[in-house]
Amino acid sequence: MSERVRRIRKKKASSKSKRVFFVVMIAIIAAVAWFFITRQSPEEAPEIAPIIKNQETAAIFCFTDECFLINIEGIAFKKSSRPSGNLLFLIEDKARENFIEINDEVLDTHTLKELLFLRKKISDNFSLRLGNAQTYDRDMADYEFETSEGWLLKLSTSNNANATLEILGRALNELGSTSANLEYMDLRLPTKVFYKMKN
Repeated sequence: MSERVRRIRKKKASSKSKRVFFVVMIAIIAAVAWFFITRQSPEEAPEIAPIIKNQETAAIFCFTDECFLINIEGIAFKKSSRPSGNLLFLIEDKARENFIEINDEVLDTHTLKELLFLRKKISDNFSLRLGNAQTYDRDMADYEFETSEGWLLKLSTSNNANATLEILGRALNELGSTSANLEYMDLRLPTKVFYKMKN
């Protein structure tokens, strides 16, 4: 009798484990099928760009016909139209060969801060407004600004900004009222000033 009970228990245990195995297999097959049905190919998957936290505009950066708003870190965070006037500071890259995309760092923070500092201090200290900046330099260190007097100011962000301001002040004092006849002034070398007068 006890042997018969053991056989019945074994049959029940084996049929129970078969049912569990069968249920687990169905669940695995269903999960695999769901994965393949709902999966998107890389071409269909939407591209998710990282969110740029700082979207406060420090300047507009243009090359060719494309312009972008950039933040103080020099990161392009939004496409823009080319601005008219001097409401926003425009930096135009004439040397760039590769394209810009949203989230690209187009200008390093140090360079952008130097440009903004020099532009403000020159306006405050010398009553000389600087327009938009242009660079033909692949290293993005040398810039040209058109001044409110109509001449070009060439400077380098690789030089000490305070030394540049000091040299500019001395040169403007020496030139006096004749500075209005300048074609350009070049402060790119740290210890020398080059300038050319209009004919």
